[in-house]
Amino acid sequence: AMLVGSYVDAYFTQDLEELKAGHPQIFLRDGETLKAEFRGAEQMIKRASSDDTFLSYLVGDTQQIITGEIEGVPFKAMPDVVNSDKGRIVDLKTTRDFRKIWSDKVQAYVGFIEAWEYDIQGAIYRELIRQKTGKTLPFYIAAITREASPDIELFEIPGDVLDDSLMMVKSLAGRYSAIKEGYTEPE
Repeated sequence: AMLVGSYVDAYFTQDLEELKAGHPQIFLRDGETLKAEFRGAEQMIKRASSDDTFLSYLVGDTQQIITGEIEGVPFKAMPDVVNSDKGRIVDLKTTRDFRKIWSDKVQAYVGFIEAWEYDIQGAIYRELIRQKTGKTLPFYIAAITREASPDIELFEIPGDVLDDSLMMVKSLAGRYSAIKEGYTEPE
């Protein structure tokens, strides 16, 4: 699933030929025919490319590394799209479908954004971009389903959710840094 997502992402960042060259496992034995899941990725790309509004959210500076500090801890990130002119951060995601997923963490069915905690990713992106530009931009997920007939949707993660997620990141940044540096054992 991660490589299918990377395939779709590489198409929109114009790195598809490089991805194909570096991942021969996406082809059948003949070395030319894509495996079924990557033919599905081609359908996902076709569906997304057919919608002008969806495509407009994928325009901007793509996959540029941004760095900064949160609570004195260095962070490095690479958002899919930052469009300063339109004032938005967009991350492209592929997902099985848009049905709710069971979350052991909250003991309930939740949307894929909450299940995979993309709000945390968005909060980090937004904070690092704010540090770099002085602007607090909204964060969107541009999602494509991996269904036989792919669906697309644009989701904005509300600012207050991103604020709460950033507070959580701030409260845990020191601990995760200490674990990474080997000073603290993970639980």
